[in-house]
Amino acid sequence: MDNRGRQHHRYSNGQRKELLAEFHASDATSERQFCRAKHLPYSTWQGWRSKEDKIMANKRHNRCATMGGQGAKEIIPFKDDLLAFMRGRRDEERYVRVFHLMQWVKQYQKDWLVHDIDFATQRVLDEVWLGYAASFWSKYAQYDRSQLLNVDETGVYFDMPRGRHWPKLASQAR
Repeated sequence: MDNRGRQHHRYSNGQRKELLAEFHASDATSERQFCRAKHLPYSTWQGWRSKEDKIMANKRHNRCATMGGQGAKEIIPFKDDLLAFMRGRRDEERYVRVFHLMQWVKQYQKDWLVHDIDFATQRVLDEVWLGYAASFWSKYAQYDRSQLLNVDETGVYFDMPRGRHWPKLASQAR
């Protein structure tokens, strides 16, 4: 026998607002009775009631199923200024490399950079370092120390370009 559980139903913002307003306008004494009468899962109703203020104040279109704000949050508050700098360099037909971006941030957004660096406390950094050291030595403890070589610190790169530049996407080359 196939036991699938209940059917999933996605409600729009308009439907949520309508049902919440209908509940407040009705003389229903029990939320469970209201949910049964409207064929609405009680757990769904509990979620709506906990977010009722946000749902009712939401300005998104009633056809939308979400209240907005689900995307990735910006970590660079000065993105428009940085983008203008990048476009300015390209307009001057100059490369845009990570080095140039970091120089710009150090020059014009020093407060943000200092705050971002200070955000990670030394205790947290030490925990990360100790965790890495423990995993490294558990993996490579059988080797003699003279055989271990840290290749990240070598300054020679064979078959690599001098530096990476950031071309403008979806545009013709000049």
